[in-house]
Amino acid sequence: MNQLRHMLVIALFVVLGFTPTVGAQTQKRQPNLTVLSIGVSQYKAPGNDLQYAAKDARDLVSALKGNEGKLFARVETRTLTDAQATRQDIEEALDWLAKQATADDYVIVFVAGHGNIDSLGHYYYVPHDYEPGRERTAVRWTFFHDTLSRLPGKRFLILDTCRAGGAGGLGSPVSPTDALKGLAEQGLITYAACMAGEFSFEARGQGPVQNGYFTCALIEALSGKADTNSDGVVTLAEVDAYVANRVKGLSNGLQNPTMQRPATIPSSLALALMSRTDSIPASSMPLADIAPAILGSSMPITELPTQDAPATGPIRQVRQR
Repeated sequence: MNQLRHMLVIALFVVLGFTPTVGAQTQKRQPNLTVLSIGVSQYKAPGNDLQYAAKDARDLVSALKGNEGKLFARVETRTLTDAQATRQDIEEALDWLAKQATADDYVIVFVAGHGNIDSLGHYYYVPHDYEPGRERTAVRWTFFHDTLSRLPGKRFLILDTCRAGGAGGLGSPVSPTDALKGLAEQGLITYAACMAGEFSFEARGQGPVQNGYFTCALIEALSGKADTNSDGVVTLAEVDAYVANRVKGLSNGLQNPTMQRPATIPSSLALALMSRTDSIPASSMPLADIAPAILGSSMPITELPTQDAPATGPIRQVRQR
């Protein structure tokens, strides 16, 4: 009897001894983030250059890398800018992206530069080697969609170009919600810098903002400006609200970002975590006192009179993508 009691005590200790290990193994791991960031400021076709699109791609990656070890266990990035962002380069990078994600991870595809809607009503992104008048040399939104729709995890398509709200394939100038609805139904969170009938603007010169307006606002939001309740968590809803108001102010109401998310993704989804040592970026100062005359312009690439345009595009009151 004593021997049986002794064996029961040993068995109990063994079970208790292994309980913490089992519990640790079942804890949900931190997600990883994989980012493909593309920005084109310099184009092969003359007269179409932008000022900050390539910088936008690099700056957003830096902002997202800041959450490595906080919200994300690891942040893997691939950045294509200017001559590295040809149509073939983008296709190959999407193949790389498709090999990275798992079910618990976040995946972001970000593009900045020129964008437009073709004759069939499809939104397309303009790579470095785009040939005006040859739509097949552009990158249709379906390239991005087809890759992201096959991936597991939480997937984002973020577009800082003109006509970005048309990335649902409808090309509607008045209904970005309908245009992006199809992407949301595929499980994608799609964030467009402007509505389908609008331009996306960037600052000109060396003022306090040195990005596209949308990218500037997004970086500020992820860096802590959007954390309105000061709980240390920047959520999808907070980013959406902050970016909408900030871009509207920067563009004097001419540019209105739009986001679509699937019903399976809560608006409380965390996009960044703040620590006590995090600081607000310097570019977050209001620009209400900056005169519109310091802004520049560059029309969508297919609309440019390239034979006459100067290197930075025709000079107007605003710089458009």
